[in-house]
Amino acid sequence: MRIKNAKRNVMYGIITYLLLMVLTFVNRRIFIDVLGQDMAGLQGLFLNLLSFLNLVESGVGIAIMFSLYTPFAEDDKEQIRSILSLYSRIYKTCGVAILIMGLVLVNFLGIFVKGQVNIEYAKIAFILYIIDTTINYFFSYKTCLLYASQNGYLISIWDFVFKATRYIVQILIIFLTKSFIYFILIQLITNVLYLIVINYVINKKFSWINKIKPSVVKGRDNIVKNIKALFIHKLGSFVVFSTDNILISYFLNLKTVALFTNYNMILSFCSNFTGKIFDGINPSIGNLLTEENPTKSYEVFQRIFFFNFWLSSFISISLYNTIDNFVVLWLGKQFIMDRTVLVVLLINLYISTMRMSIDRFKESGGLYYADRYAPFFEVIINLVFSIILVKKIGLAGVFIGTLISNLSVIFWVKPKIVFNNVFKKSFSQYLVLYIKYLVIALIPLSLTRIAVNLLNLNYGFMDFLLNVMVNIVIINLSYLIIFKRNKELLYYKRLIIGKFKK
Repeated sequence: MRIKNAKRNVMYGIITYLLLMVLTFVNRRIFIDVLGQDMAGLQGLFLNLLSFLNLVESGVGIAIMFSLYTPFAEDDKEQIRSILSLYSRIYKTCGVAILIMGLVLVNFLGIFVKGQVNIEYAKIAFILYIIDTTINYFFSYKTCLLYASQNGYLISIWDFVFKATRYIVQILIIFLTKSFIYFILIQLITNVLYLIVINYVINKKFSWINKIKPSVVKGRDNIVKNIKALFIHKLGSFVVFSTDNILISYFLNLKTVALFTNYNMILSFCSNFTGKIFDGINPSIGNLLTEENPTKSYEVFQRIFFFNFWLSSFISISLYNTIDNFVVLWLGKQFIMDRTVLVVLLINLYISTMRMSIDRFKESGGLYYADRYAPFFEVIINLVFSIILVKKIGLAGVFIGTLISNLSVIFWVKPKIVFNNVFKKSFSQYLVLYIKYLVIALIPLSLTRIAVNLLNLNYGFMDFLLNVMVNIVIINLSYLIIFKRNKELLYYKRLIIGKFKK
């Protein structure tokens, strides 16, 4: 049942996400064409500022999710109701805090906008974004029930329905009104409708939830401790990955923010796509770890990490060879970014996506407190190096700072905790496995570069398709040959063959 639910959640998550991303890219192209680069840069800045405000919530959702795994496994409805009640109170408090902080932040927008767009217009737009964000905290807390019960596919379906509607209507609104304000209003309206429908679905599926009186939450102190630890982690993650547009807008300009945001949309799509796959198996990992069997857990991790490597390296290598071609077809040659910046961004992408399997075991194991101080060091290193380097070498400096902080702290801290506490193994075993896979990835990287250079591909549509096919064939064929006797690959082969036989 665990595997069946995981497969269903992954499948629905991937399909709906892929369809939405097509609409997202169309939406972005029309947004830039009609409203211009400055407004596109302003939107990117707003999204980063909202990420800053959302730090108030950091850790609550994940900690609550972890605390729900055992009650759902034991069908302890009273405890589920009690945890949900706690979640509701915390989330509503976060919503009020975000609203107040957002309204205060509105008065400081001029520091980042610097007269590049009308400041009053920018303030109205940002207030609408704040309202859109705040309502989630009052009406979305029940979605944890669907995730923890391995019914996340229902969220994927309804999320797709309302976001697809939003993107289509926004495209029409931009053409008709050429207004950023109306663009955000459509987002706000569709979000409200989504929350109404998803709450109806949840209330129907868990009709017993409102019939049970909440009692004392078991392990409440542990939940609060995990929330505090996760807040620090989310703070570190925000500074490392979500302050880029803020630094770029402050030290450079909104046009450069728009340029980076275009590439970041593609990278985020790939990162989130990978995340969707691992999010689908998250509850299953949590369920597995309740068995407290280190040997079995490590065996499952090896399989997931092998798949993680294959997917992460395939995405990173393919993007290195094709992303500029895609950007030209999507937006035009004037939007191509410096190659040095791209290389640094892709290294960061590879490191962050390769960490997803470790992250899922760490989160599902509830190991939030062990590395609570690591984000402080990560934040300091990232900000210091990013600010120094952006002044010296420009845009690339922002992302080199991120890379330095990544490698010096989180790269080794998280795996060490998981290997020591969950698998009862040493960090060196992870390091050997990681380096082995990294060296192997250099083979298809070299082969694809040679093939692309020999073909002398340009920026046309057929050249792009050929480039994509070259990467798909060479990377996957290389791995099939290299790993033909690998036990993880043999496991997936048996899984696929068994599926076809059925």
